[in-house]
This record gives sequence, C-alpha cells and structure tokens, in this order.
Amino acid sequence: MADFKEAKDNPLHIEYGGLSNTKYILTKMVQYDKVVLFIAIIGVICGSALSYLWSILNKYIVDIVTSGNDAEECIRELLLFILIFAGTAFVLTAGNCYDYSKSFYRYIAIRMKMILERIDRALHMNYEKLERPEVLDIHERASQATGGNNNGVEGMMHLMATMAKNLVTVIVTFVAVLVVDWRLILVMTAVCV
Repeated sequence: MADFKEAKDNPLHIEYGGLSNTKYILTKMVQYDKVVLFIAIIGVICGSALSYLWSILNKYIVDIVTSGNDAEECIRELLLFILIFAGTAFVLTAGNCYDYSKSFYRYIAIRMKMILERIDRALHMNYEKLERPEVLDIHERASQATGGNNNGVEGMMHLMATMAKNLVTVIVTFVAVLVVDWRLILVMTAVCV
C-alpha cells in the first residue's frame, strides 16, 4: 500500500466543484425520476409568483379606489379583481403545495437509489482494494454525502430548488425595476456596495 503525498498522485482522487456536483446531481435526478424536475419547475414558478402576488393586490386596489369612477363601478371592478386574485392565489398555492408534497419524498428516493449504487460498487469491488485506506476514505466520504436530508446529495437538491426560486424572483424584480426606471438599479447597486 502506497501512501500518496498529494491528491494528484492518488489514482482514485477526482476533483469536484460546485458546477460538476450540480451537473452530477441533475443527471442522477433525470436518471432515477424524470418527473421530479418538472415538479421542481412548477414549484419555482409558483413560489416566485406568490412572492409578488400580495404587492400586486395592494397596488391594484389603490388604483381602483383612486380611479375617480363612481362607487358602483369601483365595487364592480374591485369584486372582479378580487375574484381573479383569489383564483390566481389558489392556483399558485396549489402548485406550491404540490411541489412541497411531491418533491420531498422523490428527493429521498433518489438519494436512496444513489446509496444503493454506492453499496453495489463496494460489493463488486475486489476485496484487496477494499482494505486500502484510500478506498475506505472514498467510501466514507460517499457515506457522508448521502447521509441525511439536509446535507450532501439531497441537501443539494433542496438547495437547487430554493436557489432557482430566488433567482427567478431576482430576475423578475430586476426587469420590473428596469421597466420603471433604470436609474433605480444604479442607486440600489451603489447602496449595496
């Protein structure tokens, strides 16, 4: 058994990074459960839209009340808007609940299939290699990467969904502010720096 001084001397060592791990996990998600990405996209759209829904409600109610129309017309417009708003809120909330209820156990199932894959590799490995410290180290790291719901593989799946929701929300906010006045972006950037 040779001890390796550097990671590049170890033939079993592979460099991983954030993008390669993300690509690997997305590949495994598609391999084991193709529907989970579609469900996650539903969750991203619904979750991001729900964050804007209440601010839109306030703006349109103020616009309807201050429109200068007679009271009967304002009430008719307000009731129509509230019905549309309630329907939209119901659909978006249902989509968000569907995402939470269906994606969580699918993430667990994908993680379990990855654990089975890891165990299968270890069982089919030559017994002499299993006793090498490098192989045991790799096996231990693989165990840690699939060890729980909030860390490792499944934690990255949850994090990717959350990051996608936040990214869509930031892009929509950026476009909305850009449409209103592009100088606001310069001011917000200056304030952040």
